[in-house]
Amino acid sequence: MRRPLEEILPFIFYVIRRRRLLIAADDSELIKDGGPLSCYRTLDEETINTRIKEEHDRAKLIDEKTVKFTLTLTIALTLLSSTSTFITKAVTHGEFQSWSTALSGASALYMLIGGLISLGALTTLPTYGYGTLFLISVTTDSDVRMRALAAQEKVNAVRQIRNESAFQCLRNGLLLLLVSFLITLIGSFSSPNPTPEQEEVHTSLQQSDSAAPQLKSASQKAETKNRVPQTNSAATAIPKTLYIRH
Repeated sequence: MRRPLEEILPFIFYVIRRRRLLIAADDSELIKDGGPLSCYRTLDEETINTRIKEEHDRAKLIDEKTVKFTLTLTIALTLLSSTSTFITKAVTHGEFQSWSTALSGASALYMLIGGLISLGALTTLPTYGYGTLFLISVTTDSDVRMRALAAQEKVNAVRQIRNESAFQCLRNGLLLLLVSFLITLIGSFSSPNPTPEQEEVHTSLQQSDSAAPQLKSASQKAETKNRVPQTNSAATAIPKTLYIRH
């Protein structure tokens, strides 16, 4: 059950596993007797130094792969922005349009999260087995090399799951975009075409709507003309009445 959830919501599991790995990298009990990596004590000094160098090179390769993946994600986001408008406008059927819009929004959200995860390559992760303090500590503590090797492996595991989670987000976003395209095609073919009678009724309604403002303005002008003579007759009737009484 956990694996399907990890495929659907990879970013949540990435945050959890990243925190656990970084905590484990700072754990000084890793290589001690009875610890999870106590078997590292069987390695000789030359092998440990070789392994530390290999882990440093592996970290560089993973970061380079992440940068290339970020470029791919940029192209995917450009494709999404250019097609999402087409998807929402191509479907006229209400139900299909709602599903298409929802899936396009979920696809954009997945790709955005994948981009944020892949941008983690620009942040600096701890590097173990490197620097002047490490060389000084090696002369006083023989376990420093083993701890550095174990910690560097944990940090490289963070880089690995970061790339995997970003890829899963990009894959889910593209799958949702594909489903949205399919719904668009189904909706465009299943939307009913209007019959000739319906087109004639629609045309007559449009004509009546366009003629209504003209009829209204004509009636207003007629009312204005009828009001003017009534005012004049009332004004001229007053002197006649006064003259008769006088």
